[in-house]
Amino acid sequence: MDKWNSYGHNRHADGFRYERECLQFLSELREVWDGRVMPSGQAMPLAQSQEEQQAIEGLVVRTYDYHRVGHDRRPMSFLPDGIIGKGAPGCELYWRIRTTEGNVVLEIYSESDLTCELRRNGDGAWTGRWLRFEQMPIELSPVPEAAS
Repeated sequence: MDKWNSYGHNRHADGFRYERECLQFLSELREVWDGRVMPSGQAMPLAQSQEEQQAIEGLVVRTYDYHRVGHDRRPMSFLPDGIIGKGAPGCELYWRIRTTEGNVVLEIYSESDLTCELRRNGDGAWTGRWLRFEQMPIELSPVPEAAS
């Protein structure tokens, strides 16, 4: 009753006729896929407007201080393909920029759900809150270049 594991150990199954072939296919899959699945409906961060394009360009060129107010903080970086680089645990894996109600919004996703929505301030920072679990406030501030 073991489940196949793409990135862990798979126990030998006596009598499994195609075990060798299946293990080879898993090996080939690991070479071309990191195991991440984009959340349903998640699009790559393609800009639809000049304002969205500016927001994307600002995000991908620097490191930010991701502060879960009252909980913790850590450096975070945003890769051009919609993946969070530095500072990406289970609830903050993917990102997307979109415009809603006239505001540019940064959405951060887990494997399956929208974790938080942030809106840009005038000083280059973003603020919002988690939409799940603790629903704590979030502050995302640019780290000065010398510190990043």
